[in-house]
Amino acid sequence: MKRSIIAALMVAGLVLALPGTEAKQFRKPPPKVVEWPLPWASGVSLEYDQSSERVVEVKGVGSRVTSSEVTRIAILRVEKSGFVQGWTTLAVLGRSGNESVEERRVRDELAREFGKTTLEVSLARDGTYAGIANMEDLQRRFKTLVVKWRDAAKSGSGPGKETAEARALRERLFSAYTSGPVLETQLSILPQAYNFVAGGGLGLDYEYEYEDEGANPFGGDAFPMAGRMSLSRDPLHEGWMMLEWTVGVDRERGGEVLAATVRKLMGAQAAQGEGKPGQPTLEQATANIDIGSSTRFRIDPATGIVQWMQTVQRRRVGQRNEVLTTTLQLRKEKFVAPAAGTAVAEQAASVPRP
Repeated sequence: MKRSIIAALMVAGLVLALPGTEAKQFRKPPPKVVEWPLPWASGVSLEYDQSSERVVEVKGVGSRVTSSEVTRIAILRVEKSGFVQGWTTLAVLGRSGNESVEERRVRDELAREFGKTTLEVSLARDGTYAGIANMEDLQRRFKTLVVKWRDAAKSGSGPGKETAEARALRERLFSAYTSGPVLETQLSILPQAYNFVAGGGLGLDYEYEYEDEGANPFGGDAFPMAGRMSLSRDPLHEGWMMLEWTVGVDRERGGEVLAATVRKLMGAQAAQGEGKPGQPTLEQATANIDIGSSTRFRIDPATGIVQWMQTVQRRRVGQRNEVLTTTLQLRKEKFVAPAAGTAVAEQAASVPRP
């Protein structure tokens, strides 16, 4: 049963692909709609201070890890279908917290392999997220790295200690974890959220409520979701707009989908330990889950540039509770405008600290 809970946590950590494009389709006409220009054109480059905090609590025991870096978001090329937007880590400024030795090793290996790699995000012509352009290359490299981890785990287990059933489960998990949909889900949460506000088109002081479905990267039923969002004038910065957006998985129906996904992924091993005294079933362990996110944006409607964004992702399954907070703050001195003659305004972004 312990393995089932671990698998449930893995699945839960991947289901929250923010349904940005779909969410706007549930709008109802408000009294006043606010729109702003797309900031994207060939040559546009923005740099952000990016900070994150991950807090995990399991059975009352907590850990906290923080990090900070500089991220560049730039238009790499303009295509007929839209834009290709590059996300690049320019510098890692610091990291602290009580990571385990294994967590630090995995992070260091990922940093060595992908630290200088640009994530190429495909945007539709309206500026919304459309996919990851270099997914094939990223998936190939990630799969190679995971193969190394898998082989190291196999050699460490010793000869004859792994049953055929356990080996089959490991291969299923390996295939699922390295698949394109799962990897894209991991990589796309920030780009989806950041580009969600493209072009505006939301009612001022008008709250939207909608139902949606979050794609299941493991191929099972979609996760039923509900969200709400509202646009208002930023109380701290005159002329700016504040967008607040919350989306979450339905606790009851989402728990059922999560349990079914884990059973499909793990096969017969999902039932191991069930029925023992004090041991919950997988369905009981995934009941009343809390998986969702809350995101706030500060936007300059004169340019359409996100000045500040903070997204809080929450995941609670069983006795494990995890909250990841990521903040992007535009660096005023690092805004590069497009060349003269393009359709995007060439004005420096004013960026007081929130």
